[in-house]
Amino acid sequence: MLLAQLILFILSLAVLLVSANLFVGSAAKVAYLIKISPLIIGVTIMGFGTSLPELVVSIYGSLRKSSGLVAGNLVGSNIANIGLILGVSFLLGKIRLGTTKTPKNTILHLFVTLIFLVLLAYGFLNLTLGLIFLVGAGIVLFWEIRAGKKGAEAEDFRLFKTHPQVKMGVERALLLVLLGLAGTSLGGKILVDSSLNIVRFLGISPSIIGLTAVAVGTSLPELTTNIIGVFKGEDKLVLGNILGANIINILFIGGVASLFSPLYFTNIVGILALLGFTFLLSVIVFLYKGRNVGRVWGGVLILGYLVYLLALLSTRI
Repeated sequence: MLLAQLILFILSLAVLLVSANLFVGSAAKVAYLIKISPLIIGVTIMGFGTSLPELVVSIYGSLRKSSGLVAGNLVGSNIANIGLILGVSFLLGKIRLGTTKTPKNTILHLFVTLIFLVLLAYGFLNLTLGLIFLVGAGIVLFWEIRAGKKGAEAEDFRLFKTHPQVKMGVERALLLVLLGLAGTSLGGKILVDSSLNIVRFLGISPSIIGLTAVAVGTSLPELTTNIIGVFKGEDKLVLGNILGANIINILFIGGVASLFSPLYFTNIVGILALLGFTFLLSVIVFLYKGRNVGRVWGGVLILGYLVYLLALLSTRI
């Protein structure tokens, strides 16, 4: 049993890496072909694509009335996206932050996260609020696409002018995006399932699984796409992917999950950790606006994530 799950884990990780490579490269090509900001591609296409594992887990958990698992997965995934994944990204390469769309998306990310945490801390997300969140997700998507078109004529004009010509049509590039998306989603789903089976076999608490193993497992698509994005020099896709994934996790996935069952969350460690990481990311963006983020911040984020994990384990939830 354990050996079979380990083999599935390794195979799914391989599928995830290959698909993520195809996904990132093709998404960037689409951006340059249709002249829309790579940041917006990261926030929308990649944000939705890499959040699919969270969506699957959330719907599955909601149908079984496991609100703690669902909310814990959303909170834990957003924490992992900033502390672990963005931390690794900052350590691996020079990530240059934009001056226009990046700060705006960061403010939106902060605003959405604060609303989400307040609702979780003082009550729960019910059907009505879930519908409002879904409407909000639609508004954000419309705004991102509109901002991306404006970016093609302003901040990203020089980028489009100097970037090497893409030698394929838009249709083929979009097809490759869909193939990469399908592979990333499938690999992520199998990886999550095998990871959960391994953890359960080892006898770890289900509550710890929800906030750690499930959260990290469903965030692996973001990790792989970001690492590949760093090595390909697509720094706008890297940060856009994290901001987009977190916003989508809250508005879209949180909204969909609450349609099936109300969500509530009382874990103070998770709430404070997400609040702290979100504020820290906002500070980094405005400190390094228009510049490369110092690698030291990667270390700070990863250290903060390790402290968060230790705090979780010490509470014996």
